[in-house]
Amino acid sequence: MENQIQYVVLELTVEGDEYNPIKFVLGTWIGPKVNPGVGKARASAHRDDIFDLVKKGVAISAQHQAESLDDFTAGQFAQAISRQRPSYGGATTASEKRQVMSRSSATKGQLSTFAVVNREACEQGLRSVHEGRSDWAILAYVQGKKDEVELVKTGGGGVAGLRSEFPTDRIFYALFTTILRTSTGEPISKFILITMIGPSVPPLQKARSSAQRKDISDFVLSVVPLNAHLQPNDADELTEKVIGKMFHD
Repeated sequence: MENQIQYVVLELTVEGDEYNPIKFVLGTWIGPKVNPGVGKARASAHRDDIFDLVKKGVAISAQHQAESLDDFTAGQFAQAISRQRPSYGGATTASEKRQVMSRSSATKGQLSTFAVVNREACEQGLRSVHEGRSDWAILAYVQGKKDEVELVKTGGGGVAGLRSEFPTDRIFYALFTTILRTSTGEPISKFILITMIGPSVPPLQKARSSAQRKDISDFVLSVVPLNAHLQPNDADELTEKVIGKMFHD
């Protein structure tokens, strides 16, 4: 986007490096229509925070800032790692096994800080939805914590009840159940993990939640089945119609 500042992690394969062929580069894109003063200053101020966040997931070998599409090439990213111009991206000299080992080393242990607080209560809340005692159960980050989630509450009232809980400055992960009818009229339960991001949530917190969404999903799946995922942009998009379309052509 020409008027946005965006960050990307690019995986490169180094030709001729049999030992550690996989490298990750953090790229910054500053669109040509971004305010040259305030906008670029904001990007510089946030770059270190973004780097600290991303390195929780992967080991970053270098950074590259692209201000035009000509700067956004594999060769330009490669030069961020080395002043020489090696071949990246399509290399096949390193064995597939070696590439997998290198990639695993680059990501090993990076997301181990994620934790579920009072796991038993969280599991009971999720099971109450699966067993039909609640329409929804909400998990959220513990106030003041970055990587710990807890059960906030369970409740009823269907979609309307959950919509009334849409946060303003927090991120909620809600397990929601809806009842559909088969062609024969038989009721069937479907379970959806709904991510609700309040409009006042800071950008870095949003980015962190994206990195941990799989951890949340894996935890929920370890307790109850999941049929779908949904992330509405705001409370108005959380409706029965939107949810119904997820299961109908």
